[in-house]
Amino acid sequence: MERNAFLINKKIHQYILPGVLMTVAMQLGNVVDGMIVGNLLGAEAMAAIEISMPALLLLQMAALMLAMGGAAEAAVFLGKRDMEKASGVFTASLAAGLAVSVFFALFAPILPGPAAMLLAGNRDLAALAEPYIMVNVVGIPILTTAIIFCYFMNADNHPQLGARFLLLPMQ
Repeated sequence: MERNAFLINKKIHQYILPGVLMTVAMQLGNVVDGMIVGNLLGAEAMAAIEISMPALLLLQMAALMLAMGGAAEAAVFLGKRDMEKASGVFTASLAAGLAVSVFFALFAPILPGPAAMLLAGNRDLAALAEPYIMVNVVGIPILTTAIIFCYFMNADNHPQLGARFLLLPMQ
């Protein structure tokens, strides 16, 4: 099949909406948390969630790097029809992501307290942020797996499946 502007535009349109939905879905949980917490628990609880966001983004960083880089490399191998190497990249990315995230999760008993204090700067706000950071630290292996699967679904020509995978918990 020859590559031409029509085929390229068709693929771009196939990927654009699911790609945007995936990006929105990854951050929508934080927005919903903010709305619920801000309305039900008040400004201090909302501040605690916002202060804990750098911890969540730091935890997600390894997953995003492995997902984006691994999916790009796998796509090159898929383009060359080398399924074995593409599968190996997926396995290596998933294993490395899980290893890093489980490493973080193992520090769940001690990591959230100092992280909350570092981010909040005072004990009252840190006490509110610590449980939120704890949930993110404990749940990072699940989130890492989801992020890596979604990016590799995109590389394997299934962008709608990746977007549905991230949007499913919100339904």
